[in-house]
Amino acid sequence: MGRHVVFLIGEDWFFRSHFRARALAARAAGWRVTILTRTGDAAAALRAEGFEVIDVDFRRARLNPLAELRLLRSIAGHYRALKPDLAHHVALKPILLGSLAAALARVPAVINAPVGQGFVFTSTSLKARLLRPAVSLGLRLAMGGAARSACSRIGRI
Repeated sequence: MGRHVVFLIGEDWFFRSHFRARALAARAAGWRVTILTRTGDAAAALRAEGFEVIDVDFRRARLNPLAELRLLRSIAGHYRALKPDLAHHVALKPILLGSLAAALARVPAVINAPVGQGFVFTSTSLKARLLRPAVSLGLRLAMGGAARSACSRIGRI
């Protein structure tokens, strides 16, 4: 297999139910497919289909900056080791951390796929209102010029 795509997604079951078809199509087109995710019951089924599944310590509601920094370092380390041609980030936290990790690891192309708005944008709680400006800024940076230019390079990979 030639080209390599790494999907970064918070939950294995969500990947299996919503992104499996894309992974199968990528593999049919000659891409090596790796999934970085928090593993649960769906990981075994994905591995049985021939996908490489690597466990990462995603916790959607976790806000511990040190734990998130460790997760960022872990993702960047996986990207450096795997050397993907394309990183495909699904959902808010994978977009935020994955985009930074991809930049650190010099991944040549990134696709960011926001799915839903998430707690930060739908809740009226104080916690959500306090997080919203920082998450909005992070998303603008992750989805900005670098993301657009990376997508334009996909055809050349």
